[in-house]
Amino acid sequence: MNNLLFYSIQALLLAISLEGDHQFLFKYSYIFFIIQLVLFVLHSKSIADKSLFFLSPSFVTLLYLCLSFALGAYAVSREFGLSDTYYRVIQRSKHLNWITAYLLGCNLVVYLAIPRYLFKHRPVIAVGDRLPVKWKISKPTGIYYIISFTALLLLSLVEIDLSFLGGSGSFSYSLQLAIVIPVCLMLAMEGKRFRWLLYLLIVVFFTAGHFMSKREILFVFLLILLAEVLKGTVRFNYSFGKLLLFVFLGAVVLYVVIIASLLRGYGGYNVKNIFDANDYVSVYMKEDYFVDALAVNLEVNAVYGNSANAAEYVFSGRTPLLKGSTFLKVLFVPIPRSVFPNKPSSMVDVYTSKFMPVFRREGGSLPIVLYSELLWNFHLPGLLLLFVGYRYFNRLCHSAFTQIRNGVLSFRNMSVVFLFTIFIQFVRGSGMDMWLVYYLVAIPVLLLLEYLLKRRYLRVIRTVNVNHRSLLLNA
Repeated sequence: MNNLLFYSIQALLLAISLEGDHQFLFKYSYIFFIIQLVLFVLHSKSIADKSLFFLSPSFVTLLYLCLSFALGAYAVSREFGLSDTYYRVIQRSKHLNWITAYLLGCNLVVYLAIPRYLFKHRPVIAVGDRLPVKWKISKPTGIYYIISFTALLLLSLVEIDLSFLGGSGSFSYSLQLAIVIPVCLMLAMEGKRFRWLLYLLIVVFFTAGHFMSKREILFVFLLILLAEVLKGTVRFNYSFGKLLLFVFLGAVVLYVVIIASLLRGYGGYNVKNIFDANDYVSVYMKEDYFVDALAVNLEVNAVYGNSANAAEYVFSGRTPLLKGSTFLKVLFVPIPRSVFPNKPSSMVDVYTSKFMPVFRREGGSLPIVLYSELLWNFHLPGLLLLFVGYRYFNRLCHSAFTQIRNGVLSFRNMSVVFLFTIFIQFVRGSGMDMWLVYYLVAIPVLLLLEYLLKRRYLRVIRTVNVNHRSLLLNA
């Protein structure tokens, strides 16, 4: 698709959104998000390395949010779900045209933040600093895998409470994810057939241990996909076979979401384990309320409903701008509120307290996506920060992924993979502080694993002169 047609249709979508009738947008705005996602995919057809493009933070965000907004807008306007809360608040909205245009505009900004060298095939490595670019597994890894899976099992038996860092609950997930990152990358590097069985074991393990958070399970799918793509086993293209493959993967993800939902108590079947839940999948899907429950399971009503409602607060002038306080909160993570009462509140706390104060006092939380958080903090100028943030993280991931293709499992590269794998958690609305707290918890494990891998299992077989700054920032 040429640029003129691409940008003309994008402009048309924005114009219709701004001038559209409220009821028309309420019923049919979901189509706009579907069209926009199709445009992004078609516009990328000329890209040579589609794998790194489709696994850029920008495109992963667009895939998640375009689908969530489309499904959410459709479900909310037709009253799917177990509550009509979002139907009522969006129906009463006075600025749905601005809200729709803003969400579409944010998607376009995120897309434009993808580095141009992915489109123009410019090299990003220049002569300069000396950096290893080819690492190779030099010893049998069986013992390493056994130790890693044993560590995963042990971590599942203990609760790691690091609430003093600003979070709540157990942070064992961070340590477990840090452990499986080199496992998945090394399994892909070796290319042995038994790796698929180990991948399945990892998925089963995380499903059984983290069914209360479906996103944490899906992050593991993303990690496995990334490992296989960087190895070259899975290649993104527009063939019919690849389409069938990703339809199948989508069905697998949906199945895992349903299993996790049953384990959480949906349906009231009193299931006790994964195998027990598997027996009730078909029964659950035949229930009269399945479609409503599925909308809740996939969180599409909440993603779209809360994000649109949060934007309505800003466009109607019912809330003051936060001026960056929810992002600055990351600087105060280790400081208890009892020590510093003026510690900034999280976006979840601010929005939930305003929208449903009783629910918040009872411990409930309603996250809003990154787009709406930026709007609450900076209004429309926040679009510039959205572009800058995504442009930098896109480049950082491209640099790390390029090196991992050559086996460079350094602390830096594994750190980028960790941040990328859980990035949607930040986009979904957990807050920058929680995104970085998860990473801070994982740092000691990643440092230890880098030392172990370099000392026992990996060796540098080739080096070239590389400008580290250019690798990160040249575009």
